[in-house]
Amino acid sequence: MTDRLVVVTREAPGILSPDALLARGEGACRDLTVCFMAAASDPEEASPVFGTYRGDPGLSRLRHAIRLEMF
Repeated sequence: MTDRLVVVTREAPGILSPDALLARGEGACRDLTVCFMAAASDPEEASPVFGTYRGDPGLSRLRHAIRLEMF
């Protein structure tokens, strides 16, 4: 699935549904996380992890990130 999806920066609020993400072929990290949770064999064992990072040292603005951990 990851070879068909592109991660993009999207400032708009909200999360794309897995169907909308797959149709577009791109989405923010939060969209991909929700899609991967839906695809997990046991979604209750999938835990999203949120955080912020500086990103490019030349930028003064913090960026937000989300990833999925499976247990």
